[in-house]
Amino acid sequence: MGKIYGLLCASIPADCLEVTEEQYLFKEIAGDITFAINSIELEEERNRALKNLKRPATSLK
Repeated sequence: MGKIYGLLCASIPADCLEVTEEQYLFKEIAGDITFAINSIELEEERNRALKNLKRPATSLK
C-alpha cells in the first residue's frame, strides 16, 4: 500500500451511489491529486540532493 496523503470527501445524491462511472471518476481525481503531491515531494527531494552536491567537500568533513 502506498503513502496516505489525506482524505477526499464528496457529497452526492443517494441515487448516484450505484453509478460506477462517478465512482471511477472520483478515484481518478484522487489518483491525480496523489500523483501531483508525490511529484512535488520528489522534486523537493531532488533539489535538496542537488544543493548538497554543490556544497564544497570541506563542509562535508
